[in-house]
Amino acid sequence: MNPVERRSQGAHYTTEKNILKVIEPLFLDDLRAEFKRLAGRRGNGRQKALEAFHRKLSTLLFLDPACGCGNFLIVSYRELRLLEIDLLKALRQDGQLALDVSRCAGSM
Repeated sequence: MNPVERRSQGAHYTTEKNILKVIEPLFLDDLRAEFKRLAGRRGNGRQKALEAFHRKLSTLLFLDPACGCGNFLIVSYRELRLLEIDLLKALRQDGQLALDVSRCAGSM
């Protein structure tokens, strides 16, 4: 779309870099910090804490009220899936990965 046509239709595209500037401080930074803290735990409570965090990820809901091309939602989803992959690796590392597909963030 040329700039004049885009402006007249209110069609604006947000770059991934700018989306990350919004979603990282909004929720990703906190989720990553929480995961890092839980993954660093030792002892019996680690697995249960990681499983609870997995359930938490699977319950997150997002709304993009100005959804145009859906880029905010797509980038958010991708970043959450990458975090979930790290979480699953941590559970697997414990040798106790029992995957319940209904709890996966991807089934949101």
